[in-house]
Amino acid sequence: MADTFVYRADPPARLAASEDLSALARMQQEAGLDVVTPGSPVTEDELRRSPHDAIARLSAELGAVRSAVPAPVKLALPLPGLLGLDPMLLQGLMGNLIDEGTRILQLHAAAYADPDRDPSDDGFVLSGLPRPEGFRLAVDLGALADWSADRLAVVTAELGADRHVLAIGPDDDLSRLSALPGDSMAVLGLIDPAGGEETDAILTRIDAAAAVLDEDRLALTVRGGLDGQAADTQARVLRQLADVAVRFWGFAM
Repeated sequence: MADTFVYRADPPARLAASEDLSALARMQQEAGLDVVTPGSPVTEDELRRSPHDAIARLSAELGAVRSAVPAPVKLALPLPGLLGLDPMLLQGLMGNLIDEGTRILQLHAAAYADPDRDPSDDGFVLSGLPRPEGFRLAVDLGALADWSADRLAVVTAELGADRHVLAIGPDDDLSRLSALPGDSMAVLGLIDPAGGEETDAILTRIDAAAAVLDEDRLALTVRGGLDGQAADTQARVLRQLADVAVRFWGFAM
């Protein structure tokens, strides 16, 4: 049985567009993922136009997915501080999603690799979110290659997330993962979204990451998103994601 607190096999926030959220959720569960997602994060433009409408859409999708499968659900949206939005309004709206049963709330934070951007406002917003049992706060930091170890340490300490999603290339310096806060996880974006990488090669890269962070602090996802892939490719890639997680961490994850 999947561990609903660790979520080793974590789908990317962006999936191929689907008009049938129930079928999309069932496909993810049948693939063996530890958490499922509607696959359509709120965009920056959507959040700027109407924060209430944007969060209402996610709330409706959360309800549709939860009614389709008995699995933890992940939702994703931008960080409000990067958009200059009312932090307290967004804190309340995100809190509502958590209260409604979201188990991973993933915020896009890649822009904070820029040392001229101050993450303190978003750190304040995130510090005020509810953290019920089983809930995990995640930040998508984009490509590991875009971060220095020092900047990674500063930003992740400020944001205070439980999970840090990083797209990892074949030549990336994995030693930078040691900059993550000691009680947090790294979600390794090692799965090729086109499904072109062999499982053994992915396992070797996880082993390399585990030499930096304890394997209990690691999880796995797809590098980037699957929104540009055909449905059959998406299903195959998600099955590989789940299979690699089982091979590395075992069935009792």
